[in-house]
Amino acid sequence: GLGNNYEYSWSNGAQTPGIAVEIGETTSFILTVTKDGCQAQDTVTVHILPLPGGNIQVVEPIVCPDDSTGVLVVTPSGEHPPFNVLWSTGATSTQIDMLPAGDYSVLISDSLGCQLTLSANIENPDGFSLQDSVVQNATDGQANGAIDITLTGSGSSYTYSWANNAGFVSNEEDIFNLLPSNYTLEVSDENGCIQTFIFVVGNVVTGTRPISDIQNAVKLFPNPSNGVFWLDFNLPEAIEMDISVWDLLGQNLSKMEGQLIQRRTLMLDLSQQAAGVYLLRINIGTDSFSMKLVRN
Repeated sequence: GLGNNYEYSWSNGAQTPGIAVEIGETTSFILTVTKDGCQAQDTVTVHILPLPGGNIQVVEPIVCPDDSTGVLVVTPSGEHPPFNVLWSTGATSTQIDMLPAGDYSVLISDSLGCQLTLSANIENPDGFSLQDSVVQNATDGQANGAIDITLTGSGSSYTYSWANNAGFVSNEEDIFNLLPSNYTLEVSDENGCIQTFIFVVGNVVTGTRPISDIQNAVKLFPNPSNGVFWLDFNLPEAIEMDISVWDLLGQNLSKMEGQLIQRRTLMLDLSQQAAGVYLLRINIGTDSFSMKLVRN
């Protein structure tokens, strides 16, 4: 191009007095200026400053699930110290600790203002969990209950500590000959990770208590009702029973089997049934009793 009779020619093909360039490394450009057949040349070097470098490491991984024990360290490097760091947590030191699992980043800045971002992930370990448990209730207050557990997870060996509030202790995986009670299990793995579980061994009365005593401890209200009845139990111990509702033609309308009940209130909904008389039957072992339900 022409500007005051000067002609400009850059080594990249541009023909303007000034140029804008996008380069990824330090590069030199030659400018030739021509006027009235005379020429002059000059070289312009555009320097690309190196970014700061660095390394980020998880120096302390999380050992137990959901703990906040992770530690990250960043080590800045480059040609233009000193360096400043800014973590995604807001911290400005090269080491941050007491971290939960998650993604983290750190911004490194050198003395010239050039910046680099690094990132790291702290993983949450799987740990172990209770895969299955089978609780056998005691009967008639005897020491014949049992708890059988199965753990699953990354651990290869576990330590067990059972206890209840009556002085029972055990270090076995499964426990037997148990009285009715609440049992607490504390499990630790080889990494020192601890989990606590609570199990209830109930007391099943097999018929030694008179059925009349049980019937007197059961209340049904309101009766008559517009469709919703409440069945209230206030028993001295937990008893396993079947609860069913029948119409006068002998058709079963609902049934709850194997209910372990001591103090509980159940709802019986006959709102979809026609007005009339129905029977509530409670079976305990080989004994049973019935109560009349009047649906308005």
